[in-house]
Amino acid sequence: MAQTTQKQGWHVANWGTLGWLETGVKAIGIIVGLLAFTQTISTGTIGLADVPHGISVIIMALLTLFVLGSILLRAQQREVVSLIFAIANALGHAGMLYYLLYTPEGQVLPIMFGIAYVLGELVKQRFLITSGYTEMGQQTPQMLMFSRGLMVVYVVLVVAVLL
Repeated sequence: MAQTTQKQGWHVANWGTLGWLETGVKAIGIIVGLLAFTQTISTGTIGLADVPHGISVIIMALLTLFVLGSILLRAQQREVVSLIFAIANALGHAGMLYYLLYTPEGQVLPIMFGIAYVLGELVKQRFLITSGYTEMGQQTPQMLMFSRGLMVVYVVLVVAVLL
């Protein structure tokens, strides 16, 4: 399923079992992020005094900016499922960022969020190896390296929340 050129018009790609499994696992993280947001709406104080917590907020802010940028890429690719996922992904990340800003003592939801994304990246890596999927002119090894790097960032997020 090598996708190296943009298809004309909006379309729905055939993602296969592993592609949908990755989406499902990461959807758990999205749901956790949205749940975290709804639990935080009434809180009024930002808590950044504690350094490990501040690190987790910074990591989450960077991840949120990254996934916001992915919306533009998915819109350029004109793939319906990817675009819907990118929007939901950005909302889940923004919800978790909001939670971390306003609930410094909360650990369970950010840990669940981070673990869901680590597991999602593991599934994605298997998907990349078995499907041959590529985008933006990258080859599979580069796609894998990027996925592994992103996975490490989510691991660091979980560790920072635990500190």
